[in-house]
Amino acid sequence: MIKKLSLVLAQAISHNIETDQQIEVYAYGLEIILGSFTKLISLLILSYFLGISWPMLFVLLSFIPMRLFGGGVHLSTYLRCLVLGVLMLLILARLSLVNVTDNFLLFFLLFVTLVTAQTVYRWVPAGTEKKTIVNPKLRAQQKIKTIRILLGIVTASLILLMFDRRQEAFALLVGLGASSLLMTPFGYKPIRFIDNLLDIPNKGGEN
Repeated sequence: MIKKLSLVLAQAISHNIETDQQIEVYAYGLEIILGSFTKLISLLILSYFLGISWPMLFVLLSFIPMRLFGGGVHLSTYLRCLVLGVLMLLILARLSLVNVTDNFLLFFLLFVTLVTAQTVYRWVPAGTEKKTIVNPKLRAQQKIKTIRILLGIVTASLILLMFDRRQEAFALLVGLGASSLLMTPFGYKPIRFIDNLLDIPNKGGEN
């Protein structure tokens, strides 16, 4: 549905452009924007009814920019990404409501920061079959951008802790940790396993 809508909009926008290749570029960009908007609206509505809209906001504040700049694994279809992504983020927001101590938070902050820094160094930008950055210069630039996002999130978490906003700080760190995991082989393997599992009925129908 979103793919077809994106193509129609791209054709309307680029009616003066004769090349199909340019239309495909517009369609791909619009598909990402519309898909992200649909996921965001779904998250906001569901988290509101589940009473977790406030922690969800802080989870997204760290999760989205890290995914945007760092990359990571995706399922093979938009619908799968939408369903699993929404479900995962709802669980993360609910998890961030767990009451934690200041000492635990400081330890968790240090642990997530070190693990994410190592992840950025080793795997960012974490690509997929559809999009992989191989140019060394571009990869280095993407690493620097992601590190800056990481430092911003860590700084924000420390400021929240200073003002005794433990729940918000924890939500930021939970989003950071989850996004970091999805950039590593430990995140790719289970997502690809789910993808292959969901493909089994389709393969069975082809025989």
